[in-house]
Amino acid sequence: MGVCLACVLFSSFILNQLSQGQGFEDNTTLIVNQTSILTYFSGTREWLAADELPQFSRSDFQFHELESVAVHFAWKYLLFSDRARKTIFVYPATIGGGVYAHVGTSPSVGHVTVDWLSNNVYWADTGLGWIGLQPLRKDPRKTSTNGASIKVVVSSSLDKPYGVAVLPHSRRLFWTDHGSQPKVESSDLLGRDRRTLVWQGLSRPTSLSADHVQHKLYWVDEGKGTVESCNVTGEGRRIVLAVHGSHFGGLQVFEEFIMVSERKRNELKVYRKKEGTEARSLPDLFNPVDVAIFSSALQPRENSTCDSMNCEHICIHGDAPSCVCANGYISSDGGTKCAGSVKTIWKSMIVSTRTKICTVPINMLFSHPYLDNRTKNKSVICVVDNSSLNIRHLAVDSHNATVFYVTGHAIRSYTIHSETEEELHSSLGDISGLAYDWAGGRLFWSLTNGSIYSLTQGHSEPTVVYNSLHSPSDLAVDSRRSVLYWVENADAVVSFQFGTINGTLPINILNSGLKTPRNLLYDQKTDRLYWLDLNYIVSVDKNGGDIHRYTILSTQTAGLAVFRDYLIWLDDNNITFRDADLGVDDDTVTFVLPNKTHDVTDIVIYDAADSSEQHSCELDNGGCSQLCLAQGQGHMCQCHFGFQLGKDNTSCITDYAASDFFLVADKLLGQLYQVKRSTKSVSAAILPDGSIPEVVTFNPNTREIIWYDSRVAAIKLSSLNGSSANVVRTLKVANQAQPNTVGSLCVDQSTNNLFFTEISADNSQGWIRVISLERRGDVMRTLNRTIPPPRYLAIAPNAGCVGHFHSYFISSFIYVPFI
Repeated sequence: MGVCLACVLFSSFILNQLSQGQGFEDNTTLIVNQTSILTYFSGTREWLAADELPQFSRSDFQFHELESVAVHFAWKYLLFSDRARKTIFVYPATIGGGVYAHVGTSPSVGHVTVDWLSNNVYWADTGLGWIGLQPLRKDPRKTSTNGASIKVVVSSSLDKPYGVAVLPHSRRLFWTDHGSQPKVESSDLLGRDRRTLVWQGLSRPTSLSADHVQHKLYWVDEGKGTVESCNVTGEGRRIVLAVHGSHFGGLQVFEEFIMVSERKRNELKVYRKKEGTEARSLPDLFNPVDVAIFSSALQPRENSTCDSMNCEHICIHGDAPSCVCANGYISSDGGTKCAGSVKTIWKSMIVSTRTKICTVPINMLFSHPYLDNRTKNKSVICVVDNSSLNIRHLAVDSHNATVFYVTGHAIRSYTIHSETEEELHSSLGDISGLAYDWAGGRLFWSLTNGSIYSLTQGHSEPTVVYNSLHSPSDLAVDSRRSVLYWVENADAVVSFQFGTINGTLPINILNSGLKTPRNLLYDQKTDRLYWLDLNYIVSVDKNGGDIHRYTILSTQTAGLAVFRDYLIWLDDNNITFRDADLGVDDDTVTFVLPNKTHDVTDIVIYDAADSSEQHSCELDNGGCSQLCLAQGQGHMCQCHFGFQLGKDNTSCITDYAASDFFLVADKLLGQLYQVKRSTKSVSAAILPDGSIPEVVTFNPNTREIIWYDSRVAAIKLSSLNGSSANVVRTLKVANQAQPNTVGSLCVDQSTNNLFFTEISADNSQGWIRVISLERRGDVMRTLNRTIPPPRYLAIAPNAGCVGHFHSYFISSFIYVPFI
């Protein structure tokens, strides 16, 4: 298997109640929490009918952090995702122990689901950003655990996938993504025919459950405290239930009910899926994270077409069943067998030594504790191995599967798919940096004599980009903005410079605090620069500000790379990684590379998606101004709620009204809306500078919107079209870690004064204040101080009265108009 048996087969005491080989009864409810406790009870139908508390049992998975549970009813399996051990594991009651089905998930792995007809397990890996598939075996001890049979079915245009569900009879896979563009998506069982089902009005969609009888999807939106549904094509969306202040976890549809774990209240809640009303509740659970039901009704199974296929790796059930090979393999022997091939290298760290270029699977970051040395050596593939080389710099074109490297004064390329090498250019000077622009298909390199060159794909002669620099080195490129960054060494003064890829005048962005910077890189996701300097890893934003510094143990670190949220660096034959946010305390993890990768010189990330899921959204958001959504092999542009797609099918516009409207601030989604009273249509109000409106009002005298922006703790105002924003008042308090907040805003039209409630950061007290809008808040007066703090405010100018209320009582007082 390639892993130590002690890691594969758990000892039987972990589930001592279930080790008798009897398994579970039909219709058993299973609840897991993050402290590794499994709670279960039989007679689910009887409990739902009689409303009598069931007799439940508990079992302890020691040293685990369970995130999700799923079942394979026909094979009497339980399957779990485990964040502590970074695994997907199976518990078949018939053998009295657990078996790892897959090792090497990220510590933020999401949910698992089972295709019970094809006998495959799927999981959403939030940290690695993909949907993985692993075949199961009826005898789980025969399951490959070293990642040799993993198939990543979806990874392009995914940010933070979490929930996953499958309808095997319909051959459809579904998942949620709660990243920067929250959405619910669907594909076939291999990630093809991809469709975005829901994309508007989502905050943090997490758990997902599919109703195979009514062909509907149900999901939890953790940010909104809702359970919502639509049909499997994305139509008929509705909010099934909304509970303010809830913290819903796992979700399971069962007949006419929805079961959802309530993590905050430590309960299992049951709701009627048609009415959304509460039906049952099971108390006294500790932080339940997921729920599943071991039921034949939820997994109807006829004879599977995969039963007679004899696929070596993966079988996909259907009218025309197919055998599929895992990542890193190609089909052979009529399609049923699979052979390893360097041509199919997928997501990897590419590591260079002086004489070799080798690929290391990216999930080895997390699977390495489970792999023996033989398996590690087999997993690391050296595509270039030449003792006459002296490799120093790497760059990669993931789309065309090409690695570029510097050896001596030459720049060479190695194409993975064709297994061919080529010398691209030989220079008279010392090459000090190498970078690839994926948007323009151009390779850049710097020379210590003061020049930067580029070579466009398909051309044989390089072009001079800069030729009057001092001693540039360590190139990095931002392909989206067509910008180059480099280290400049001029007369013992070290600085960072940037300029366009077309050679415009370079500009200094950082010239202080630098010692011996090296291995400069730009990360598109965080929009930041990272580099090594002495025994530090340092990071700044693209303009040279917001500096973060992290101490490492060695000054001999040879390479630096970023993969999603992870920062990776090399030191001799060690790979070390940690969270890329250097401002957050986080543990580092180090593992030793096999012997063939000693004396490392550089590292880059090769992140090639399968050709079946390459989407144009990966390049400049597909040209879309807001949302780029997968549609088959292409994409379509769409807009957030309140916007309409423009005639160019890429831009998003809004039709704001000048009068006769309501203003609604959506604090959760960070958007302000106009609701037209006559037509009841909704349009997004455009707020400048990325404001997040929490409280809003309108000044009819000046036709201006006034709102509290929680992002910067300030009261602002702007015109209706959002052309400009002015700060009226900031609520940041000197020597106070957290700013005060605003509960309500009201405009007195007779005096053009703004009344608002200010609430202390610790929520212990509050004030009613008034400021002059004509003087832009320069003068402020406090009318009243209250304990507990005031929340909402109303004014009656003619009566000279202000009213406010909070959770305890309503009060009012007379005020003197502020002039």
